[in-house]
Amino acid sequence: SLHDALPIYLIIYNLMGQSVKTLYQGNFNAGLSKFQWNGRDQQGKPVSTGTYIYRLVIDGFSQSQKMVLLK
Repeated sequence: SLHDALPIYLIIYNLMGQSVKTLYQGNFNAGLSKFQWNGRDQQGKPVSTGTYIYRLVIDGFSQSQKMVLLK
């Protein structure tokens, strides 16, 4: 949820720290939002089941969390 329109980045990484997919990069409007990853990499190829890390950057604030992709 954003109170103001701000630039954001939402990137998914594998456990080796390599970028797998950029889900969003750019300005985002205020309000509540949801993102969903389809389990594909930047080239559209399916990635393997496993643990990944998402990194959300909003106006200098950064948060990273682990997530598990199950197929």
